[in-house]
Amino acid sequence: MEKVEILTFSGILVAFGGLACMYALILLKTRKYEDAFYKKTLKRAFAFKILMTVLYFLYHYYIFKGGDTFEYYNAILEFKNAFWKYPIDALQSIVQEPENWSNRIQNILEHEFYSTPEESLTVKFGALFGVMLWGNYLAIAFLYSFFALAGIWRLYKTCCYLFPDYKKILAFFILFFPTTVFWSSSISKDALVMGAVGFLLHSFYKLFIAKKALFINCLILIGSYLLILEIKGYILVAMIPGLLIWLLLHYKNNIKNKWVRRLSTPLFIGLFIIMFIAGLDLMNNSNALKNFTLDEISSSIISYNNYLSNPALAGSAYNIGVLEPNLNSIIKIFPAAINVTLFRPYLWETNNAASFLTGIESLFTLIFTLFVLLKTGIYTFIRNIFKSPFLLYCLIFTLIFAGAVGMTSGNFGTLARYKIICLPFYFTMLIVLWQDSVAKKREKKREVIIEGEGSLGS
Repeated sequence: MEKVEILTFSGILVAFGGLACMYALILLKTRKYEDAFYKKTLKRAFAFKILMTVLYFLYHYYIFKGGDTFEYYNAILEFKNAFWKYPIDALQSIVQEPENWSNRIQNILEHEFYSTPEESLTVKFGALFGVMLWGNYLAIAFLYSFFALAGIWRLYKTCCYLFPDYKKILAFFILFFPTTVFWSSSISKDALVMGAVGFLLHSFYKLFIAKKALFINCLILIGSYLLILEIKGYILVAMIPGLLIWLLLHYKNNIKNKWVRRLSTPLFIGLFIIMFIAGLDLMNNSNALKNFTLDEISSSIISYNNYLSNPALAGSAYNIGVLEPNLNSIIKIFPAAINVTLFRPYLWETNNAASFLTGIESLFTLIFTLFVLLKTGIYTFIRNIFKSPFLLYCLIFTLIFAGAVGMTSGNFGTLARYKIICLPFYFTMLIVLWQDSVAKKREKKREVIIEGEGSLGS
């Protein structure tokens, strides 16, 4: 790994200058909120995000001694060098395919992360900022982290619109949950997709549910959709079914006439089937989603099996059963894949400090899930999910996403990064179900007390 120069006076100055600009934006944002809790929470979330960005750098530079974040950074440095020599050619390289670059720029932009479709957008996102920030790693990482925070804040605000009574506990699980914040605090795909998912969900809610600021939210929705599609398209495959169901159930539940609402159920089911079939057709014909057809997924599973057989990965690899490249095998292994994403590694499966911390988090997730199930009861748990279109979305997205990444990640280290996208939705679902149950029990207790006081008075 090449040396990353940040501990110079100029490097520290640039990093703090970038932080000052970001904090100024945070202050401008807080002025829009009348609620003092939101003002305080956003400032604390920003401070926590910056802390995690620094810790991420220290861990990967001094302990892990490497990682994709430094590969992205080196590619950004190449662009910076190219820009100072041939600015027009460098700018053209952002929008052009590699085969159309000039010869002189090709000799500078040699890093594969800048030219490969799977990685290039992550690099290009920070390329121009890399020039303005003089190639300072922390300053650029702060930018990626800030984008992630901006998106996750919008996700949090969406949940607060829907469940305003639970804004304090939701803040911890969405904005301050250590794993989610840590793995989205670097120059990485994870930071960009975390932010984009938050932007997409918030704009979807504003556009189709709240129906506010339609034009700007339409642009944000399209932009975040395209960003996710280019970087990690499989996230959309997990999101879209739940979003469609959320939208259809929202409009169905808004029908005031009870009989019309009941009669409309087959219509909404038919609409969902039509949209689902159209989505499958889009996957088969879209270059961006071609990797997520059944044939491609099956090929990935074969590669996954070969990956697990690598002796070098014995310490971090997990095995959820024999995977075959067919739909029946995928369905059989899907529950185990969901389990490994949400509740593993178990503590006895950990072999180093990092995996032990992940194991503690997985144990907490398992205990919290069982706690909510016991508090609400399985029947009430399921019934209340289906009564809330948004909670049903959270469940559908979590199950599809967790199953997909659980089947294809192959080792706990990779899985720890991948699963952060679904954790805010999963915990939101659990929190709302738990707090609703507590509120209903409290209300029943209050009614009993009032009735008792009434009978004494009479």
